Amino acid sequence: MDTSLNVASPKLSAAIEADTEALVSRQHPASEAAVLRRLLHASFRHQMADPQLSPQDIYGALIALWRRLQRHHGDIQIAVYNPSDWHCHHSVIEILMDDQPFIAASCLSELARLGIRVHHQAYPALYLRRDEQGELIELCANAAADTRAEALVRFEIDRQADADELERIRDALACVLNDVRATVADWQPMLTRLEEAANACEATPEGDAETVAFLRWLADDHFLFVGFRYYDIQSADDGLELHYREGSGLGCFRDPISEPQRRIRLDAAQSAQLQQHRPLVLTRSTTRSTVQQSRHLDYIGVKHRDADGRLVGEWRFFGLYSSKSYDTPVNAIPLIREHVARLMRESALPQDSHGYKALRHLLFNYPRDEMLQSDFEQLRSTVFGMLVAVERRRLGLFLRRDPHDRFIKVLMLVPRDQYHTGLRVAVQEILLRELGGHSAEFGVRLSEDPLALIEFCIHCRHARQVSWDAERLQALVLEAMESWHDRLHLALLEHFDEARANALFRRYSQSLPVAYREATPPATAVADIRQLSALDHAHTLATRLVSEAPGRLRLRVLGRGRDMTLSDVLPILEHLGVRVLTAVPYPLRPSDSDEVPAWVIDFQLACDPALDLGQAAVLDQFQQSFTRTYGGELEDDRFHQLVLRAGLAYRDVTLLRAVSKYLQQLGVPFSQHYIEQALSRNPALSRQLCELFAIRFDPAFDGDREAIETARAADIEATLEQVDNLDEDRILRHYLGVIRAMLRTNYYQRGADGDKGYLSFKLNTRALPFAPEPRPAFEIFVYAPWVEGVHLRAGAIARGGLRWSDR
Repeated sequence: MDTSLNVASPKLSAAIEADTEALVSRQHPASEAAVLRRLLHASFRHQMADPQLSPQDIYGALIALWRRLQRHHGDIQIAVYNPSDWHCHHSVIEILMDDQPFIAASCLSELARLGIRVHHQAYPALYLRRDEQGELIELCANAAADTRAEALVRFEIDRQADADELERIRDALACVLNDVRATVADWQPMLTRLEEAANACEATPEGDAETVAFLRWLADDHFLFVGFRYYDIQSADDGLELHYREGSGLGCFRDPISEPQRRIRLDAAQSAQLQQHRPLVLTRSTTRSTVQQSRHLDYIGVKHRDADGRLVGEWRFFGLYSSKSYDTPVNAIPLIREHVARLMRESALPQDSHGYKALRHLLFNYPRDEMLQSDFEQLRSTVFGMLVAVERRRLGLFLRRDPHDRFIKVLMLVPRDQYHTGLRVAVQEILLRELGGHSAEFGVRLSEDPLALIEFCIHCRHARQVSWDAERLQALVLEAMESWHDRLHLALLEHFDEARANALFRRYSQSLPVAYREATPPATAVADIRQLSALDHAHTLATRLVSEAPGRLRLRVLGRGRDMTLSDVLPILEHLGVRVLTAVPYPLRPSDSDEVPAWVIDFQLACDPALDLGQAAVLDQFQQSFTRTYGGELEDDRFHQLVLRAGLAYRDVTLLRAVSKYLQQLGVPFSQHYIEQALSRNPALSRQLCELFAIRFDPAFDGDREAIETARAADIEATLEQVDNLDEDRILRHYLGVIRAMLRTNYYQRGADGDKGYLSFKLNTRALPFAPEPRPAFEIFVYAPWVEGVHLRAGAIARGGLRWSDR
């Protein structure tokens, strides 16, 4: 039986197969080559489609298997290694043992438990003829009287670089396969013990027919018997004691037995539980299965009573309910069928009604082991609660405490379209935390039904002592169920009226790409949607800036129309005094097909951590400077870094830039870059100069302008004394002189659209000793990003025409 995980490419397979067969024919005699070809087809059929493997690689693996087949004495042979004689990307496991059930499934389950991925697997059925020494005589095509069936299992797994890890895998698989062999060897003896228990129950005075029928139903291939033990029960001072009967262990529970399992002392509650009239104990064991599936074993205890009805012992069977048991209709399973019939009667629903059919469907798909382990009252409460959840198509959460103090079973119904692995993991974490569990198992059932059923078994040390708040659990699971779109809708409803929120949700919810949703909390998305909705036409920008930590800023830029290119925007941000750490763009296309596409760019920025960025005004001016510079309203240069370094408004920066242009027009020996640097290195003086300008010209200023101006100029002069660099001192004094020489300005004038796009100021040039000769009486300097100009006047009255100047 080949169960390879890869899908073959027919053409590639045929070519590699032909080349490999040719290798075999060249290297081996005809009789041996025929056997090797049979082994090749059985073990490597699907791997021959792997383009990374050559015929030589497959031939090398084939010969390794062939050598392993040469001698076998009936023991379990396991090799786990990294091939050195041929090329293979993976580590290889080869197992040779007598063929029997559960080998491949048990190995795969153990590898999954170890977290090891299987890339290829092969499990061909081989019929071999060997001599008395176990030497291979012939590989036969079919079974015969003198052949033996052997399992030659081969896995390719994630490559293991560590020899100790290879040995660990080998040891783990050896334990599993020894358990498989013990299980298969003792299968019939365990069935004999089961029949013995059934006969004893049948012989008791009460003679529970359903119990006897259930035990014999188990024997009909409805239960995978993994182990068995018999315990004698004796009275103790404060309860009961269970004493292991020597030699009774079968399957995985063969002798030797650990000392804690030889004598089990039950507390008062456990003793009372065992002494109840119910002839069976149906629960889960604390022991994990190594056969077929890696999960906790189902435990079926049959109480043994003597002729006087005294409890004298217990037959304990361990295993797993088979797939056949889950395929059996619940009304045909002893013990369960009585509960099912009673529930249908108590529902009082007409047989042709929708409710009756829904209840019947629910019962027929109810987990069989859970139905067996529940008493009738528990089952009725859960079933009718689940029926309500099914009818309303909403979350249902149902918990049952194991009476034997081992676990809490949780059944969860959830709308199928809301189920995903992430939800299962989240709910499992909630249950472990809220119920104090130390481990969990789960099972998922997805069908055509509108609700998915997820089973959790939360293992607790003292399940009887655990309490829970059902409403809190329900609320936590509902919160975990909410998708990103659900949370977005709720967030929109918190910020807008219902009609507006629903309209925005329809417009934007499907336009937000997966990467955006993974990186953006719904509250941030609402802020993005609010800003995008406010953009009135294409080619407009919106921004949002927050200080996340000292030296760290987060800038979101939103727009419509033409995408913003990073090559355009990075210089602007750098001139603002920040460094771009990351920039993640997200294209958006609202549901309105005729609407201009939108986009969002998320920038992470770094700046000087010593800067005080806690004031909203500073962050606002940063954004104003950015958007206006990108839009061409402001010149793009390093004067912008004064927004963060000096806390200046963008118009203050424009003023300082205009003065720099004027100084260069006067012919001062400093470049603009050097002037930018001088102001940036002296942010306090830059701020004082702008404050002096406001004192002189702000129409809203209230106070004695002359006196306050004189005091502020004196403060500036005092601060200038602390400037060490002579050139910086000269530049800053030039700024002070120009501002004090100004007579009028249009700085505070507003047009219909807000600030004027240009700045002009009238100066008394003769008050500037560094101005070149001849100095006019007055001049008016005009600055805008697209033009600079000066008008020179020799007297109080303006005359037409050009004036001579060295400038």
